[in-house]
Amino acid sequence: MKQFFRLISYLKNYKGYVLLSILSNILCVFFSFFSLTLIAPFTAVLFGLQGPDSSGDTHAFLKQAYAIIRSVQTEYGSFKALAFTAALFFILAIFSNLFRYLGAFFLAPARSGAIREIRDNFYCALMNHPLGFFSENKRGDMLERATSDINETEWAIMSSLYGIVKDPVNVIFFLTALISLNAPLVLFVLLILPAMFYVVSRIGRKIKKYSYSGQAQLGDLMSVTEETIDGIRVIKSFNKIDRMFGDFRKRNRSYTNRQNKIYFLRDLASPVTEFLSVLAILPVILYGGIEVFQGKMSADIMVLFLLLFIRLISPAKAVVTAFYNIQKGCAALERISEIVNYNGSDGINGYGNSTATDISIDVGITFDKVSFKYPDTDEYALKDVSFKIEKGKTVALVGFSGAGKTTVADLLMRFYDACSGEITIDGKNITKIEPEKVRKLFGYVSQLPFVWNDTIENNIRFGKEDVTFQEVVEAAKKAKIDDFITSLPDGYNTTAGDAGVRISGGERQRTVIARAILHNAPVLILDEATSALDNISEKDVQEAISILMKGRTSIVIAHRLSTIIDADEIIVIDRGTIVQKGTHEELINRDGVYSRLFAGQAVLTCFCDTKM
Repeated sequence: MKQFFRLISYLKNYKGYVLLSILSNILCVFFSFFSLTLIAPFTAVLFGLQGPDSSGDTHAFLKQAYAIIRSVQTEYGSFKALAFTAALFFILAIFSNLFRYLGAFFLAPARSGAIREIRDNFYCALMNHPLGFFSENKRGDMLERATSDINETEWAIMSSLYGIVKDPVNVIFFLTALISLNAPLVLFVLLILPAMFYVVSRIGRKIKKYSYSGQAQLGDLMSVTEETIDGIRVIKSFNKIDRMFGDFRKRNRSYTNRQNKIYFLRDLASPVTEFLSVLAILPVILYGGIEVFQGKMSADIMVLFLLLFIRLISPAKAVVTAFYNIQKGCAALERISEIVNYNGSDGINGYGNSTATDISIDVGITFDKVSFKYPDTDEYALKDVSFKIEKGKTVALVGFSGAGKTTVADLLMRFYDACSGEITIDGKNITKIEPEKVRKLFGYVSQLPFVWNDTIENNIRFGKEDVTFQEVVEAAKKAKIDDFITSLPDGYNTTAGDAGVRISGGERQRTVIARAILHNAPVLILDEATSALDNISEKDVQEAISILMKGRTSIVIAHRLSTIIDADEIIVIDRGTIVQKGTHEELINRDGVYSRLFAGQAVLTCFCDTKM
């Protein structure tokens, strides 16, 4: 029930539309009901039956209908009375369907608006989760929650509105009419409805259980598909198509079996309710027929009772179907809520401690006994790390893979917060400053440059959308990529493709450098920005980086040590601790990690040159 009320709560901003939809549906039921009640006087006129008189206890509307049609019959004859009844039935049907349409018409903006809010909340929550969240969860599963689960929720909202408004109103109207016609006969209906809803509730609980696990399996399938697309070159190169397909087929079969259980249960509802309805109709026919033979009930009233009773079955079944959809929707909403309400495993992102303080860098950056470990791990990535970066200086971080170099950058930009110690900028602890304000100080160029499936111009101006086109061109020129862009048929309007597949790695890197130049941040972080490039591309990118670094405080995370020889200070990190500090000349002459790293790369370079 908690998820159901949460589902309904998304409609609170659309109360006007919901109320109009409810009113329209009530009017639809009203006109539909009264059009059906004309069947009795129509039958009476057609077969020459007397019908109820004013002394009976028949429903007031029915008495009035008989009186009007009798008067028409008396004055104009039976044929015109039939035509009048048919015309009245037609008019009521028009109004009934008009208000049915209006009920759906007013529901549309409430339905789409509620789903829009769910999508907005989901996407906003996704953007604000810590980086650890994305390492803990599969991308395919998150995409599945953003698509399939939200679609299921949309159907649940539709079902809930119809299930708690239109169809119950139908049931109430027709049940009331049946009671007014013949209360004893209605007992057969009341005996069957509790059994129907008991069966429904049992099936519904199982559907919710299977739906939740089924959606999780579908997310797993999407993850496998996504990984296959990303790694198709590796799969083909290792001839592992059969192995990958076998794994996918196994997961797909498991998901199919789970879905079959849901379908079996859902499809069981209709025949079960149909069978229970037939069980209720049979005694109605028998008991009502006996009353007609005994003269206790007229044949036209009996026909009307049966029609109303049959009409009652459809909304009752619709309530059942709505219940199933709501159960599936609640399971989907529960999965969406897991993302929206996610909290870091141990509060490692101290966003709650932030205050709205402006910040600039006039002195420098200080790490003071900083220790950090990633969520759900026991081993520290950094241990008691202390160093200073003066404004305008270039500091290089080197070390073996996994030493903790990138973690330094993550902490600086408040992707994570230190477990102990503090990081200050001009003496201000960055955990007391809003993450967005801290990140404005940094221009970030990573080893794996990311570009969007958008034009090259828009990729360069990302984060600085208010700049002119000429400023974009100037940034591209400084990044040594303007000549390449202008050589393309569409120039700056060329689309980079999905993940930048239409341009080379060096061109993607220089596009990102142009973005950083345009951003013009006072502190530059280069995270192994040339390690994945060939020698020619590296030369072009390195020239662009040199232009970018001018006049800025720079933190260079280096894989190729030849690129940081001129750094003002080199900090060597090994297994999360600082083991050496100094300039290149100072460190190369010491026996330590740096000299071994440099010697190893020198040998590799000589070997490669010899082979060439």
